[in-house]
Amino acid sequence: MWRTTDTVLFVPGAFTDRRLFAHQLDHLDELATPRFVELADVDSLAVMAEAILADAPERFALAGLSLGGIVALELVKREPERVTRLALLATTAEPDPPPVAAGRRVVVERVRGGEFAQQVELLLPVLSGPLDRERGGDVAAVRAMVRGVGAARYARQVEAIVNRPDQRGVAAGIA
Repeated sequence: MWRTTDTVLFVPGAFTDRRLFAHQLDHLDELATPRFVELADVDSLAVMAEAILADAPERFALAGLSLGGIVALELVKREPERVTRLALLATTAEPDPPPVAAGRRVVVERVRGGEFAQQVELLLPVLSGPLDRERGGDVAAVRAMVRGVGAARYARQVEAIVNRPDQRGVAAGIA
């Protein structure tokens, strides 16, 4: 059986926690050393990346989803020699177009204004597929995960997304 000595750092998306990668964390230990990394509770990709790098092994693989993929690109930009493999999932290297950024800022204002529960409900269709919605149970798990992140952290994560730099040059330089 193929095995790597790599530690694989699983970097979550916004609004998610380790439950997102529970299956991988529980089942990949025969192939690699899976490890979940918590995103720093800040609105800065640079600070998120520095916190991960400070606690990461000398060399590691990365799997980043959404905001986690954006953070993964920041890690590659800062210390590419440490990253052995990279999986970017449902993410982008591009900054938000102005209308999308404006919409995200409205979400942050609403969340900070006390509308977190309403924003969670609006987000559910994005975070769960049609089959999840039909079954109901998976939607409940997603709802619990997003609520567990909390309003303040949710708002900071969206701010980090809105303020992200253009990382297309980083992505283009990955071998």
